[in-house]
Amino acid sequence: MARLAAIDDSAAELHVSYEKAQKAILDWDDDAVLKASRSLKCEKPIWMMRRAGLLATLHEHRQAAELYQAALLSIRHKLLDDPKSPWLISLEGWASLFYRMFYSALSEDCFAFPEDESDETQLRFTGAKADPWDTISRLEKLASDRIDRNRRESERWVLHFEPGRYGPGGTIQDGENECPFYGLTEVIERTGAPELIVNVDVFSTRIETAFRAITERDENDLMTFLARYRGRDEKLLNWAVSRIQVAKLSPGAVEKLISGIPK
Repeated sequence: MARLAAIDDSAAELHVSYEKAQKAILDWDDDAVLKASRSLKCEKPIWMMRRAGLLATLHEHRQAAELYQAALLSIRHKLLDDPKSPWLISLEGWASLFYRMFYSALSEDCFAFPEDESDETQLRFTGAKADPWDTISRLEKLASDRIDRNRRESERWVLHFEPGRYGPGGTIQDGENECPFYGLTEVIERTGAPELIVNVDVFSTRIETAFRAITERDENDLMTFLARYRGRDEKLLNWAVSRIQVAKLSPGAVEKLISGIPK
């Protein structure tokens, strides 16, 4: 809790509630997530977006859509006074993305999107390089590169062109400390992004792909993935974890698998 000392008193309680909600998601405790979301009563756009993300996790899509819409309007009102603020421009990019994805929940039309807006928003993104898709695309490319590398290095032994010498495959390369899976998880937690929005898949498939990119997954990785994943792949465990790995899980992890995975 020491890091809360650097947070303004008025926001400390919100940060505590939001972190409790994130932990509740990882523990698959929907009641605790709902309770925490109700305590995030703040008119600041970032907290409205974070609350919307929690509600979307609970499939309260219409409430989430209304919060994203209100957050976007508030951000654009603030931009009138400070049109070059990097924070507001970036926040507008994320809010605009989620509002467009959630618009069908407001209109009750699965294929509805808001009408095209002026070029002003796109010009701000270009000038500030704050388009949220830049972050998503970079992590997607990183995940794809890791998956290709893991596939190439999946063979246990590779031939060295010296008579009689063989060596184990696989090397640690530059940038290994950056994990696309946890990069996407951080984006979700920081912005209040839902993985799945009504009928639009924004992050769920990307979370799956990024998880595949982890070279050596452990129990914590698996539990984090299963708590975050909102997709509908019925053969999820066939590739996520082998039977031998399931046998090595702790009793608590096995209980979560049994209680949390759809039959």
